[in-house]
Amino acid sequence: DVMDITFVLRSMLFSFPVHVAAFAAIGVSAKQVVTLEGFFLIGSSMSQLVGGVINDALSPRLAYGLGKFVSATACAAIALFHNSVSLSLLFTIWGIGVGIYDGSDFLSAKRKNSNWSSILKHVESLGIYGSFVSFICGAAIFRWFGFETLFMANAIASFCIPIILFLKRKNIDETQYKTSNIKQIKFNLFSWVSSILSAPFIAIIGYAAVTVALKVVVIELQHYLVVSGINVFWNGWIFVGFTVLVYFTLRLRPYVIGFLLVPIMLILALCWGFNISGIIFGLAITSLAIVIRTAHKVLFFATLAEKSTTLTLGRDSSFAQVLSGIFLLTGTKVSFISPVFLLIISASIAIFSFYTYESRRIK
Repeated sequence: DVMDITFVLRSMLFSFPVHVAAFAAIGVSAKQVVTLEGFFLIGSSMSQLVGGVINDALSPRLAYGLGKFVSATACAAIALFHNSVSLSLLFTIWGIGVGIYDGSDFLSAKRKNSNWSSILKHVESLGIYGSFVSFICGAAIFRWFGFETLFMANAIASFCIPIILFLKRKNIDETQYKTSNIKQIKFNLFSWVSSILSAPFIAIIGYAAVTVALKVVVIELQHYLVVSGINVFWNGWIFVGFTVLVYFTLRLRPYVIGFLLVPIMLILALCWGFNISGIIFGLAITSLAIVIRTAHKVLFFATLAEKSTTLTLGRDSSFAQVLSGIFLLTGTKVSFISPVFLLIISASIAIFSFYTYESRRIK
């Protein structure tokens, strides 16, 4: 299936520990990498709504392929021109590409009428394969061939996606979909924008909040591992282990995942409030990372995508991503808001979205 192939290729973006080590090889510190990630976030925030328009007005396939093409170009430029072109500019372009295809969740848009639970399990299975390939190949390429080859390999994997999508553009399912809906569905930009008043705001805000929580909890977990003296090499294997655990937690119902967030978050809040560190904090942050990663997928598939139409999925997903970007950029700039406090706030909003969705679904 062309969607399965593209999803595995998408997962082949090399894991963060290898990413940081690679930039260290050309004299960029871990702190500077975080700053570059800020430029990446700015780029993705600028382009997400554009990706949403392309997804809803033209084709999810076009938005996905275009975004991956821009991302691949940025990765190739990082490999070839990092000594002569500003890395901040290249990271911004990279973010623009990711923002375009983030506005279009390709698998979700194409399987809008499918069973969401089965899709989650299927997608996470592919994610496990991609994670293994990502970390092992990324580490091996960097170790034996260096920084440039690492990012060229990343670029090649990304370039393959628009090529495959172009060659398979006459896919039977997409052709049948367009044929059966061409008279019933017509995109209108004014209606697309004005209909935001009837958008599922709670689902959008919940998905944005859990996106923020996911980014912050991963950073805090990385920080905990570094402070604990764990070699950065093991972080990649820990990431793969998380993916395997998420694969199993996705078998749980959405309200159970929301329920699990409550006690774990309370334990983390107590650790933060009473300055408790060590193994208790480690178990809390690790458990929260697993559950939030699961919640991030469920809040998209089970709430946001389920309440969107084929002409608003890209819009609602994009608005959620823009909100998460604004939340992160402002939240990290306020001196009295610590990362753990930001994590508690965003996770609490996500929990509220979970239970609001469940209460309405039961009614």
